[in-house]
Amino acid sequence: MQSKTFLRFLFILICAIFQGETILSAQENLRLMFYNIYRYPYHSPEKREQILADINKEVKPDILMVCELVDAFGAEKIVNNSFVHLEDSYKSAAFEFSVDASYDPLHQMVYYNERKLHLLKQKAYPTGIRDINHYTFYLKTESLETRDTAFLEVFICHLKSSQGSENKWLRKRMVDTFFMALESIPEDRAIVFSGDFNFYDAHSEPAYNKIVSPNNSIKMVDPLGWEFYDEWHNNEEYASIHTQATRISTEGFGLGGAGGGLDDRFDFIFLSENLLSNPYMYFEEGSYEAIGNNGNCFKNRIDALECVGKYDQNLRSSLYYMSDHLPVALNLKINDAWLETVGFRVDDKDFAILPYGNRIKETLHINFLENGKQQELYIFNTLGQRVIHKSTSYQKEIILDVNHLKEGLYFLKVHQDGKSYHRRLLK
Repeated sequence: MQSKTFLRFLFILICAIFQGETILSAQENLRLMFYNIYRYPYHSPEKREQILADINKEVKPDILMVCELVDAFGAEKIVNNSFVHLEDSYKSAAFEFSVDASYDPLHQMVYYNERKLHLLKQKAYPTGIRDINHYTFYLKTESLETRDTAFLEVFICHLKSSQGSENKWLRKRMVDTFFMALESIPEDRAIVFSGDFNFYDAHSEPAYNKIVSPNNSIKMVDPLGWEFYDEWHNNEEYASIHTQATRISTEGFGLGGAGGGLDDRFDFIFLSENLLSNPYMYFEEGSYEAIGNNGNCFKNRIDALECVGKYDQNLRSSLYYMSDHLPVALNLKINDAWLETVGFRVDDKDFAILPYGNRIKETLHINFLENGKQQELYIFNTLGQRVIHKSTSYQKEIILDVNHLKEGLYFLKVHQDGKSYHRRLLK
C-alpha cells in the first residue's frame, strides 16, 4: 500500500510540475483580423510591410486575413517582415493565383500564429470575378490529448465592388459559391467568413441577406447584431463601424483607392451562429471593432488630430498610410490552454526546440541552439517511472528512438550544464 501511495503522490507531483501553468491559464484568446491591404506591394508608399508590422504590434492578430494581395512576392514580404514585433512565429498559406482575377490580380491570403494553429488544408473556389479562399485550421490546445480536434474553417473573399443592381447580384452570386462550399463541411464546424464585401447597406443587398438568413443549414451571423441592419453608406449615425475610406484625398498614393473620408462599412467578419454559444470556442461579446475608428471621424481622414479616442495617433497614422480601408478584428475565447510544443525556455530565450512538436510517433527530435558541455535527457511515464535516459555532450541534434513506447502521456526532462527543463510528450 505504501508503494501505491507513493506512486499516486509522485503522479500528482508530476502533474503539478507540468500542468500547473495550464491550470492557471485555462482560458485563452484567438485574435482574428481582416484587412484590405490595397494592392500590396505595388502602390505608394514603399515598404508598407513595415507599416503593417507596426499595426500588427498593436492589434496582435493570431489570424490575419487579407485581400488585395497582388502576388506571391508580396505574400512572402509580409510573412518575413510584418510579424517581427510579435513574440510568436507566423506562417502563411500557399499563395494561389486566381485565373478569374488575371485582368486585375487581387488575391486573398491568411497568416497565422503557428504556436496556436496548424493549417491542415486549403482550397480556392472560383466565382468568375475573384476566388473565395478556404483554409482549415485545427487548434493546438491541451485538449488534443483528451478529446476530438477543434477545427476552424476560415473563408476570405473580395466581392464585386460598386453600386448598382447588377453589381449587387454579382455579389450575391459570389456568396452563393461560399454556401455551396459549406455543403461539404460538417454543420457543427466553427466558420469564419471575412472579406471586403462592398455592402452599402443591409436592406437592399441580397448577398448580405443571404449570409444572415435563418434558413441556411449552417447559420451565419453579423457579430454586431441586428441593430446594425440598416443603411451604413454615408450615414453619420453609423460612423463608429465605417471602414472606408481612410483618406480624404488620394494625392500621393498612386492610383490611390478611395477618398472622401470614412463613410462606408465594406469590411466584415461573419461567424457561424454556433460561435455565439459553443462553450469551448466562442465569440467574445463586445470584441468586434473597426481598428482605428474612434467613432468621430465621419467624412474625415483617419489620422485627423480631432479624431481622438481609444486608438492613438501613431496607430491611426499607420492605418492612413497602409491602406484606404481599416481592418476589422474580433476575439474568440478558447476554454483551454495552448499546447506547448516549441521548446525549452530560459530567461525568455530558447536554447533548444522540438522541431516536430511534442506529439511523437517513432522518434523524438531535439535540436539545441548551442552545444552544451553536458546533456542528460530523461523521459518518464505518468507513474513517474523513467523509461528512457540518454547522456550526451556537445550535440546540436539528438534523435531518440521512442517506437517502443506505448500510446499515452509522457514527460521529458532535459539537463544541460546544470540547468533543468521540462516538456510533456504525447504519443
